[in-house]
Amino acid sequence: MRQLSALIFLIFFHSNSAQSKELCLKLDFLDKSANSYTYTCDLLIEENQWEEAFEVPQSIEKYRSYLRDRGLSDLNQISLLLRQKTIFLSHGFLDEAKRIEDVAERRTGRLSSASLLDSALVDIHLGLMSHKKPSEFEALIFRKTAENSSKYKIVASSAGAISVKRNSNTTQILHALRESGWDYIFHLHNHPFCPGHTDVGGTLCPSKGDILVWKQDSFNFGLQRARISNGFDSWEIDTDDL
Repeated sequence: MRQLSALIFLIFFHSNSAQSKELCLKLDFLDKSANSYTYTCDLLIEENQWEEAFEVPQSIEKYRSYLRDRGLSDLNQISLLLRQKTIFLSHGFLDEAKRIEDVAERRTGRLSSASLLDSALVDIHLGLMSHKKPSEFEALIFRKTAENSSKYKIVASSAGAISVKRNSNTTQILHALRESGWDYIFHLHNHPFCPGHTDVGGTLCPSKGDILVWKQDSFNFGLQRARISNGFDSWEIDTDDL
């Protein structure tokens, strides 16, 4: 498998307190085309640090401004979920509406502000793909522990469409990492906003397709958790609860 090039992202986060944090990620690209990217990178900070919720990076705040300028000023996750539920009910999509209600009522999974890593990976995706066209990425996060210390690795793909078809590079790396003792600790993908549409998107309710991928990854590769983020908020579920 040939590495094509490397790109370094330095992302600054600021909290409401005096704290600030920066996350430096060196992306090693395995595949690049006009509409997709696949890359790997190593995380150099501990899990309890990148799981913290900080204010989103400045570039994602610019994304918020972009959405606001196009009429999407209310990004409250519950409001978005209830709006989508009404749309789905009007079209008779009862199963989908029930899943949305379960997320909104916190009966399934865990809603929270986006973590540092969530925001960073959404930020990278928006940097690789134009935020003017809704698109998705998937990121597979792995951990390997030895002698009381842990290493973390990300394998991610960005696509220029509202779906990500897992490519052969990602599948090959997934097999290799699991065979060499890496734990597949969580899968993250984004649900983009679609300003100007009746369904404006950005909701953190899993689709049937999402759940199927997670179940397959749990059965075949030991996936532990699944996350969805829009860059501002995130939702997570343990695969044992699917």
